[in-house]
Amino acid sequence: MMKHKTTIIKLIIMSILLFIIFKSVDIRNVLDVLKRINLIYFLIIYLLWNIGVFLSSLKWQSTLKYYGINLPFFETLKLYYTSSFFNNFLPSSIGGDGYKVFYLNNENHSKAKSITSIILERGMGFSILFPVIFIIGLYYIFTGMNNVIFNLIVLGSFIITILLVIFLFFYRKKIKINIFKKPRVLNHIQNKILEIINNIINIDNKKLILKWLMISFGFHLVAVFMQVIVYRAIDYDINIVIIIFTVALMRVCGVLPISINSIGVSEGVALFIYGTIFGYNTEYILAASIISRVNLLLFSLTGIPFYLIGKRRQIQRS
Repeated sequence: MMKHKTTIIKLIIMSILLFIIFKSVDIRNVLDVLKRINLIYFLIIYLLWNIGVFLSSLKWQSTLKYYGINLPFFETLKLYYTSSFFNNFLPSSIGGDGYKVFYLNNENHSKAKSITSIILERGMGFSILFPVIFIIGLYYIFTGMNNVIFNLIVLGSFIITILLVIFLFFYRKKIKINIFKKPRVLNHIQNKILEIINNIINIDNKKLILKWLMISFGFHLVAVFMQVIVYRAIDYDINIVIIIFTVALMRVCGVLPISINSIGVSEGVALFIYGTIFGYNTEYILAASIISRVNLLLFSLTGIPFYLIGKRRQIQRS
């Protein structure tokens, strides 16, 4: 019942955000831009998307290996393609991650370590975004940017960057909490959560952390180039440094659990940063956002055959 209420709230927020977004632009101009799409660029975008999946799979395989789960790379790649499908066609990105945990659990791997590896893989990708936002944001502040919200974003990213550096490279203490001694169910959940947290904060291999961060940065650059190509497809140019900043902020805000699959959130951030802050044409920005959203849905269909292969293998085993 609670899940249904949460989904309804997200639908309402998503609808409000989309209403505000479409109200702020001339829809006829957006449609005119969409009519002029050069479809040949979609092949390049799809290639880049696959490179992004490859990098994410590589990072996840490495985090799995760190926790003693030795999964062949092609297996992690198949799971990542499948989870990307579930992420985009279920009302929460937990759908894809849930499938990964379900699969690994069926393979008799530790559920806590499986969840930790997924949180760590996602967390590393998330962590690299804050220094990107801070460094580029600081550059624009020094070159004359004088917007209160922009400045607060940069300040917040700086604080979070400092905390992440401490958390990833210096904090090495085991957390012990025993709030729920009874009932047994709450005590079990508490212990599992603590196990996951302690598995993450006690990573002592700094070179491995740097490796994960570098792969995450590589993935971010792939996401940036995808945006660059989307704008080329509609014959519109945006400074690539601004794209690097905006895509990072879109990915950060996209994690907020206030809308279904961040629909309305990512588009709103793009319109605000590109349009309000940097003065780019909002009709082109919204057109590019729509193309990116449709691309993501279409590309994630690549996961269907991988899911069917995995399903058939499970049936053969049983």
